[in-house]
Amino acid sequence: MSTLHTGCLDEHVPSVLFFRALFDLGMALERHSVDLALVLGSRSPFIFLSEETPNWLDRHIKRLSQTDYAGHLKVIRAELRGRKVSENNKALRKLLQRVAGAIRKRSAADLAGELHKLSERAHTLVGEALEHFGDDRVRARWSQCSRVPLVFVHEAGGRETRCSFETTDKGDAIHVHVGPYRESETPTARGGALRVYFNMPFYFFHEYLSHSFSRWQERLFVEGYLVWAATEMLVRVDGDLVRDQYVMERLKVAELQPGGVGCTAAWYGQNFKERFLKFLLAWAADASGSGQPQDLAIQRKDLDLLASLANLTSAMKRGSEKNALYNGIELALSDSDPRRARKQLRRLARQSIGVPQFTPRLL
Repeated sequence: MSTLHTGCLDEHVPSVLFFRALFDLGMALERHSVDLALVLGSRSPFIFLSEETPNWLDRHIKRLSQTDYAGHLKVIRAELRGRKVSENNKALRKLLQRVAGAIRKRSAADLAGELHKLSERAHTLVGEALEHFGDDRVRARWSQCSRVPLVFVHEAGGRETRCSFETTDKGDAIHVHVGPYRESETPTARGGALRVYFNMPFYFFHEYLSHSFSRWQERLFVEGYLVWAATEMLVRVDGDLVRDQYVMERLKVAELQPGGVGCTAAWYGQNFKERFLKFLLAWAADASGSGQPQDLAIQRKDLDLLASLANLTSAMKRGSEKNALYNGIELALSDSDPRRARKQLRRLARQSIGVPQFTPRLL
């Protein structure tokens, strides 16, 4: 491995130290994830713990120095060992005590090294997924996408902990933005670091797929449809059943948002299976006009058109008209050329103008 750059992880500021402490907790929890899943039953241990952690940290955080990293770890261990778990769940109590004993103080370099490993694994998994689901053009595009370094940045502007793919004169990199924890009064912000740790393999996978592999960078495409694609592919190539359960449960939340991209993508995935996934990958790899503003505007209209066709087909009653539209969408998505496929979808929309539920505002 090349020389690791720890960036802001070496900074002695509250948000960074809290970030490191929660990542230490995350790594200890992950080592016991299978046992936690067995004890908790159907509920994802990652969701259970990321929801609970901010609440019990609130009770202790005021007693700590803002720069007391060791104090953060001490509080976390004490809370895990002292949690009041119901009598019928003694197994969970014992397991949380084991997790407490597994928490170790790590240097900034150690944490950076662990995250680099996750990033490198994500790059490998994206390659495996594209090899399986993509065609020759998709594979050729991925061959141009190398692993990139991680840059750790203190997010002083108040935004939450997150990741982003950045392109500069010095080259591409994935930035891990360490957000605040005490500046905000909401448990969501303080618990963000632990959720980010559980999500980190997915975040890295998404950054490589949406922002390194994809030539098209229209926001709805890369932060909507390709997020759905990343979820679908990651759970098929990762092999981590506990984390996959967590990723899928988080995805279901997005799919339940009426009119959201997650809902639309899920409809296409349910009805057209891998055909829609392959269509998105071919579209992402298509080099024609991907950097031109006018083409990005057309792409946005085509994405809105996808949602309109999905809503229209879902609203229609069963019959020959619905079957014809459904079959037309299926035929378009089956075209190996994404440009031809999009033209076919536009023609379908024009032919459907006479249907009452369709609004031709995008044509």
